[in-house]
Amino acid sequence: MRKPLDRVTEAYFDEMGTEFGNQTRNRIHWVCEKAEGENILDVGCSQGITSILLGREGKSVLGIDLLKESIVFAEEALQNESELTKKYVGFKNANFIEESFDGIIFDSIIFGEVLEHITDPKRFIKKAGKLISENGNIIVTVPFGINDYFDHKKTYYLNDLLNLQVEDLVMTDIKFFGKWVGAVYHKGKSNKSLLDQDMLKALEANFYQVERSIMDNILNNNNKSESERGITQKNGRNASDQGNLPLNNLIDEEGYKKEVNKLKENENRLKEKIKKLEKQNKNKLSAAEKKFILEKRKKVQSDKLLLDAYNKEERLLKTHSSLLKRYEALKTSKLGNLTINYWKWRRKYFGGKTSGSKINRSATRNN
Repeated sequence: MRKPLDRVTEAYFDEMGTEFGNQTRNRIHWVCEKAEGENILDVGCSQGITSILLGREGKSVLGIDLLKESIVFAEEALQNESELTKKYVGFKNANFIEESFDGIIFDSIIFGEVLEHITDPKRFIKKAGKLISENGNIIVTVPFGINDYFDHKKTYYLNDLLNLQVEDLVMTDIKFFGKWVGAVYHKGKSNKSLLDQDMLKALEANFYQVERSIMDNILNNNNKSESERGITQKNGRNASDQGNLPLNNLIDEEGYKKEVNKLKENENRLKEKIKKLEKQNKNKLSAAEKKFILEKRKKVQSDKLLLDAYNKEERLLKTHSSLLKRYEALKTSKLGNLTINYWKWRRKYFGGKTSGSKINRSATRNN
């Protein structure tokens, strides 16, 4: 099976939609900002847009990719650049693990949406660590959370990125982009701790953004399905126009449950890692780190309450739907029609409950 052509350059120039274009540009510009130094390796360069942008800034860039079609596209795109840019950028159809790079040492190495396609990403990170200079950077971007693309081998949350730290490579920066996340691994000693309040706020904000997007998509799809089904009453008006809940528009909880369960699993892994850090640095935890640990525990409880509330709402909707169906069935039956006609006659001659009560009281006094 051939890997499909990645269309990152087309996405960058809004050819796959404006919103997707904005998301793509945000990630690529962040990667370029973090690619420090003069000699850059762009692994999995795809159609070459990141390499070309860095080349325009006078940085020497080698872009490599497994897919020959991607390299052909990148080389054609490079031909449209100025002569000054062309002399800084080169592309090569190559396998990162097999390539020797002729002893070249790079200041920064980029893995842009590459590691999710690999079963053993640490193997790639370790080799990259040997190819970068002291104080060099490895820049990684991957999809954040569940992404069911057929060629994706791994799902990435914060803990998965922390686990990519090997030997003298330490994660020194992280950036959330909704359904994507970026991380920088710095070679050399670093005392910087990512387990602080700012990182927690960024993580929680991204969880909210992803969950909000999921719920909006569910609601939009349900509204679309309702419109397509054209649920109507006999008078021709939509059921929702009459204040009734649509009978066949119950939210599908499977996708939501799957996402929540995945978040909880990742939080549990992160809690285990925090416990290990607590044992290793029992007397070194700062106030911010202790607060981070407490907030993560609260998040697990919050997710459980959210799921319980969702399940309760689902049961109420199903009960309401069942009652509406039973009412409709009774109303259209012979007994139902007879009952409705009787109460119409009673209201006509006795004026409903109020008048009926007055007649009963009058009859009692006469007796």
